[in-house]
Amino acid sequence: MKKLIRLENLPNELLIDIFKYLDIRRLYRSFYNLNDRINNLLESLNQLYLVIWSLKDDHYDDLFASRVHTLVVHFNVSYNLSRYNNVRHLVLFHSKHDQISQVMINGSHLETMSLISPRCFYTTFGFHEMIFSNKFPYLKSCHLTNVYSPSFQLRQLSWSQSPFLRSLHISSHDSLIHVAILNACPNLHSLHLSLFQLDHTPFDVKPHKNLKKMKFILNNLIWPLDNTIFETFFYSMPYLERLIIQRSATIPEMLSDLLQFDWLSKVITQHLSYLKQFIFYLHFINSNKMDQSEFNKVICQIQTNFVNSFHNYRHYRLKISKI
Repeated sequence: MKKLIRLENLPNELLIDIFKYLDIRRLYRSFYNLNDRINNLLESLNQLYLVIWSLKDDHYDDLFASRVHTLVVHFNVSYNLSRYNNVRHLVLFHSKHDQISQVMINGSHLETMSLISPRCFYTTFGFHEMIFSNKFPYLKSCHLTNVYSPSFQLRQLSWSQSPFLRSLHISSHDSLIHVAILNACPNLHSLHLSLFQLDHTPFDVKPHKNLKKMKFILNNLIWPLDNTIFETFFYSMPYLERLIIQRSATIPEMLSDLLQFDWLSKVITQHLSYLKQFIFYLHFINSNKMDQSEFNKVICQIQTNFVNSFHNYRHYRLKISKI
């Protein structure tokens, strides 16, 4: 007969490891004041991760608020950022004016920040101006959606510079947002950029010297036919060492274009002489419209074309997925 092990018989080290996998609010609600030993273990937990879905369960927050290191807030839940005064990593989903204002007032100590799908247009513009004008001097990494270039004429906004920003994850409908970002972040090292359209980058943009890693996603099935769009784009970031490009395509509608596509080989070899690794993700949509054997032949031909385009480059890869 197996012997049952009671929770209180587990060693402290094992209990602490278990506690790290549990929601901190539920943990306190279930175990706080059970006994002095458990209380001491709970109080020893540092760099806590707190996800706020509602205010109904915040009764114990004051007991651990100063030890919350990462705070995630969903939807329009009201919260007081100053209550969690040691937060270094903040994530806001679908936030409104009051939530973003909290960060604008009390968030100068943050090191990483994510603002996903905000629901207040004009407040977000002001917030982005603060981010890209060094109003958050400790901020090193940011994930922002719905970002637009500043426009002094329309919104009386301008970006100066944020020299300490090193990593950005940006999605935007602004086809030239990368110009504003590169100008505002002179020490940017890594950029994840998701656009719905790409236009010609102005020739007067200074090449960025510190950007080494980039993932570029073009969320448009219609791929630009004019390669000079990509030439001017990559001209602004000539020191890239690692590049990922992601594209979606429908078949059989776009099959002919794909078989003639040069995978930007001329642009890349001409403008990115420091590139060490290149991955192209090709995502097929509606692939079930083709016979499987025919589809496999197409994949083989596309793979062959890619290899031929970069036959002297061992660390360049094409990865294909489908739905």
